[in-house]
Amino acid sequence: MPVYNTGAYLVDAVKSVVAQTYPHIELIIVNDASTDELTLNLLSAYEQVDILTADNVAQVTADIELPSLAVYGVPPKEISAINEALEKRYFMLPDMPTQVRVKVVHAATNQKLGGARNLGTRACTGDYLLYLDSDDLLAPQLIEHVYKTKQGSGADLVFFGNHNFSYDPDCDLSLNSNNAGVPANKLLSREAIISEQKLYDVYYTAWGCFFSRHMIFDYNNFFAAHVLFEDSDWVVRMVLNSKSIYYTPFEGYWRLMHAAQLTAVDYRGARVLFAGDMMQRMAKDIKASSYYDLARKSCMERLFTLFEYGASNLKADTPNKKQVIHELIARLAGALEVLDVPVSSKPSRLYMKWHHIGYKLPWLSAYNRLSHYTAVRLARLYRRYCL
Repeated sequence: MPVYNTGAYLVDAVKSVVAQTYPHIELIIVNDASTDELTLNLLSAYEQVDILTADNVAQVTADIELPSLAVYGVPPKEISAINEALEKRYFMLPDMPTQVRVKVVHAATNQKLGGARNLGTRACTGDYLLYLDSDDLLAPQLIEHVYKTKQGSGADLVFFGNHNFSYDPDCDLSLNSNNAGVPANKLLSREAIISEQKLYDVYYTAWGCFFSRHMIFDYNNFFAAHVLFEDSDWVVRMVLNSKSIYYTPFEGYWRLMHAAQLTAVDYRGARVLFAGDMMQRMAKDIKASSYYDLARKSCMERLFTLFEYGASNLKADTPNKKQVIHELIARLAGALEVLDVPVSSKPSRLYMKWHHIGYKLPWLSAYNRLSHYTAVRLARLYRRYCL
C-alpha cells in the first residue's frame, strides 16, 4: 500500500485489510516521503504494532484526531460494510481469526506509485501479491475469493471487478470506471489473448489483479519509478510473462472518487507527456517479446487510443499547449518507430500522400501496408492538432 499524504483515508483503507475473511495477511505500508502531519502520525502508530486484528485496529489510532469525511454525516455503504465485517468477525475459518502482520517501509524520496510499489514488493514475504491504493478499500471477501479462484483455475493472473464509491452522495461515480475487456469466468491462455488481439484490452491497473510473488521477481516485472501512468505497460508485461489469466467479475475493489485523487488531477503538460513516455515503454516491451508479430497491430491501436485520450483531455489553459501536443506527437512517433513504422513527427502533405498510396498497394505485404496506414494516421493527427 503506497501512502503519500493520504492520512484522511488511510485508516479506512487499513481497516478494509483487517476486515478480510482470509486468515493470514501481510500488509506492507510504504511511506512515499509523506509530509502531511496526520499521515505521519498514523504511520508512526501502525509502526508500533506487529499484528493488527479486529480487536485492536481501532485502538491503534484512537488517540489521533481524524477529519470527518462523510458529507451530510452519512458514511457510504462501503464504509458501513467494512465496519460491520470487523464487528461481526467474519472469518474464512471460524476457529482462525484474521491476523494482519503490518510493516511500514519508508522511501527516502518520493517515488510515486510505481517506485513505492517496488519498495513494498521487495519487502514482502508472502506467496501472493495484491496492490491497494491508500485511499481505496477492499471488500471483506476479496482476498479469500481471489485466492480460491486462483487455486481452482490455475491461472497465473486473476483479475477482478471493481466499483467506485464516494463520501459525497452527489459525486458522479461513473467517472474513471474500469472494466475488463476479456470474458468473465473463463481460463484464457496467453496465446489466445494475443491472437484474438485482446492483449491491450486486459485491465490496465495494478490494483486489479492477484498473482504469485514470483511473477515479479522471476521476470523482473517491476514498475517504472518517478512517473505517472506507471501501470498500463506493467499489466501488459505481466500478461506476456504469464501462461494464463482468469477474470472474475466479483467487485472486490472499491475505488474512492474524490477531488484530490491522482486520477482527478488536471491534464496539463507534464501529466500528458508522462502518457507519451508510457507509450514508448509499451512499444519496447512488445518489440522485445516473442509475440511481437501477433501483437504489433493491437499495440499500435492502443498507442493511438492513448494519444487521443491525452490530447483530448489536455486542458485549454495549458501553457504552450501546442508545444505539448508537438512533444506528445514526437513520443508517439518514437513508439511507432520501435514497432518498425518509419514515421515523421512533422509530416508534410507529400509525405501523407505517399503513405496514403502505399497502404492501398495490393502487392505489398500486410505488414508493410499496415506501416503505411499507420504513418497516415499519425499525419492526420498532426494536421488535426498541430496546424
